[in-house]
Amino acid sequence: PLRLGGVRYPKGLGTHAASTVTVNLRPGDARFVADVGIDDTCGTAGSVVFQVLVDNVVRATTPLLTGASVPLPIAVPVVGGRQLTLRVSNGGDGSACDHADWAGARLEAATPPTTTPPTTTPPTTTPPTTTPPVNDPPTATFLGDLPWVSAQNGFGPVERNRSNGAGGAGDGAPITLNGVVHAKGLGTHAGSTVAFALRPGDTTFVADVGIDDTCGSAGSAVFQVLVDGVVRYASPVMRGSSETQRVTVGVTGGRQLTLRVTNAGDGSACDHADWGSARLL
Repeated sequence: PLRLGGVRYPKGLGTHAASTVTVNLRPGDARFVADVGIDDTCGTAGSVVFQVLVDNVVRATTPLLTGASVPLPIAVPVVGGRQLTLRVSNGGDGSACDHADWAGARLEAATPPTTTPPTTTPPTTTPPTTTPPVNDPPTATFLGDLPWVSAQNGFGPVERNRSNGAGGAGDGAPITLNGVVHAKGLGTHAGSTVAFALRPGDTTFVADVGIDDTCGSAGSAVFQVLVDGVVRYASPVMRGSSETQRVTVGVTGGRQLTLRVTNAGDGSACDHADWGSARLL
């Protein structure tokens, strides 16, 4: 059975570095989701890197994961793609016990809008129920509305709920990624680091990341999410022409969340890196 961090998964793929698995995408597939890591059977042994490709283009790359690493959640958009490839490489130190699990690996469809017709039943006088709701959706707190512990930015200040501008505070445009405007989020510029204190009850960090549309096809950056100083997510190189990436990282039990952006090694011109709708659930 697939086991990551003590959790048993009834579905998924068990592989060993180096491995490549390719499946055809279907109309309606919206995103690929999985938890990845070294299977618990290896203890602390093993070291691998996971990659997700859509039509042979790398959409997500994990940091190096060992048997001692916390499993990482991956969520990659696949809309319009024809083929999904899951690739695992060894960590450069041989492949002993590189048992790489794609736990809970699945393709999710976009949720269609509901079209429930209005009811024609006349109103009743039944008093409202006082039974508490069951399975409430998680509440979200947007990072643009939270105080940070520390912030460092490559050009001007980190912007709250706006993109990075021309070096002054509040001079950025609305955060826009591939035509989608985010009312909330953080606008940064490589290299940047923003740290937030995690609160009891915080379970998941979610954001859409990419180079702001104000840069056109210019700019290149790598996004990283750290919990208590440990990298939990690392994006591929994101350019102004790249598709927006959805980041989903578990933070349960953590004390500090750090969002880091580095340049891609080719300078930092227009590396306006957006954390669109960045929030804690």
